[in-house]
Order: sequence, then structure tokens, then C-alpha cells
Amino acid sequence: MWRYVSRDAPLLSDVHRPTIKKPSAILMQGSAQDRLNHEVDQHLSEGYVMKRFLLGLLLTPFPFCTALAADGPQTLLSLTATGSVEATPTLLDASLTAQSEATDPATAQTQVNRIVANALKQASAVSQLHMAVLDYDVSERTPENHPHSWMAQQNLSLRGTDSATLLKLAGQLQSEGMILRGLNWSFTSEDKAALEKKARDDAFAKLQQQARDSAHALGLHVDHFKTVRIEFSSPIPRMAMMAARMASAPSRTNEERAVTVSLSADVYLAP
Repeated sequence: MWRYVSRDAPLLSDVHRPTIKKPSAILMQGSAQDRLNHEVDQHLSEGYVMKRFLLGLLLTPFPFCTALAADGPQTLLSLTATGSVEATPTLLDASLTAQSEATDPATAQTQVNRIVANALKQASAVSQLHMAVLDYDVSERTPENHPHSWMAQQNLSLRGTDSATLLKLAGQLQSEGMILRGLNWSFTSEDKAALEKKARDDAFAKLQQQARDSAHALGLHVDHFKTVRIEFSSPIPRMAMMAARMASAPSRTNEERAVTVSLSADVYLAP
């Protein structure tokens, strides 16, 4: 069945809906017109629901904003703490130099090479010690009013935890012409890691106690730590300088050294 639709008559009964423009005169089948009205109603209804949803989302406060408003303002506090632990170093390092002077570079180098080879042979016989052969240097010497000469030298490092054996060997190498530049005591890597952990734990315990005490004094409580910065302080090596060759073995004095860890943190306090 066909019916005439006028351009001036609204197709939709809802006065709030926008008017859909039609041709001046269209012959449409009744069932097709009904489907068109249904699709327009559905489209407008979905748009209305989406607008209501977006408006409600904008007007609704976010959960974290509500939480901050309920808890009240927070206080930011900056703190520092230092943890320390003392121990006796067990690693001994002896700095040695093989040196020779001659009228030509070849002779000077030959003599230095012989001294170093002898030192390596003796050190390799002791399993508890490690010898490292370091920098090598040959230079020409032209002092005023003195004969022209060549100087060859090489530095060595003798290291180990058996200090008595090391000092005995160092004394033997001195008597054979090597120069003992110094003795340095330090911690092994395993001991250093363990000491730094103890110092760090001590620093954290002090930092947490400071935060609790400060919060209590202000009538607040510790909410959370914002940032924590860690700084390790390595102990300064103590070296005994040996300027001259000595006939007897050098001695070692046991002294404790402190390993420290410093912390700085920002902590939030809340009511």
C-alpha cells in the first residue's frame, strides 16, 4: 500500500529530534518508512546515552583525588643517615720496582728483565700470593756534569691474604735489588661486599627511626618514602712508604677500618 508524505510534516513524533529533510514528494512503502523511523530513533537514542555518559564521567571525581582530599595534605620531609661498620683488612698489596741503569738501553733492559724473571719465579712457588707485572719504562738520562746513561724500570704488584708469607718474600726481593715502594692494606671483594651490606642495613634502620621520630614529633605518621639515594664510601688505603732498600722484611700492623654507607631520602608524612 502506498501513501503520500509531505515535506512539511515531521516524520518523528519527538519534537526534540532534529528534522530530517526529505524530498518534496516521495512515495514510500509503509514498511520501509517504519524501518527508517526505527533506525533514526535508535541512532538518536545511542547518541543521547553517550552524551549522558561523558557528562557523568567529567562530573565524577577520580578515586585518587577523593583519597587525597579525604586524607588531607601531606608533609614532605628530607632525611639523611649514615651506617658504619669496622673491620680489619686482610688483603696486603706490596708495590715493587725493578730498576737498572747502564750506558746503553739494551744492557739496562737486560738487567731489569733478569730481576723481574727471578721475582716471578719466586712468587709462582707460593700459591697464596699473586704477582702482577705492570708498566715498563726506558728513558735516557742526560744530567749536567754527569755521564750519559739509560734507565730501565718495571713495576710489580705482589698481593695476597697471607701477610706473613708476602712480607717475607718482599724482604727477599729487596735484598736482591728490588725497591719496595709501599705496602697497602685493603678488603677482599667478598669482605667489602659483606661489610657494605651491614653498613647499608645500619643506615636504613637509622633512616626509618628518624622518619618515625620526626612524624611522632609533628603529630603525624609515615605515609611512604618517595626517593632514597645511596652513597658508598670506600676506606682510604693506608700505605707504608719504603724509600730505601731494606735488608730485613717489612712489618705489618693490624688496624681496623670503617666502611660507611650514606643515605638521603624524601619521605611523606600524613595526618
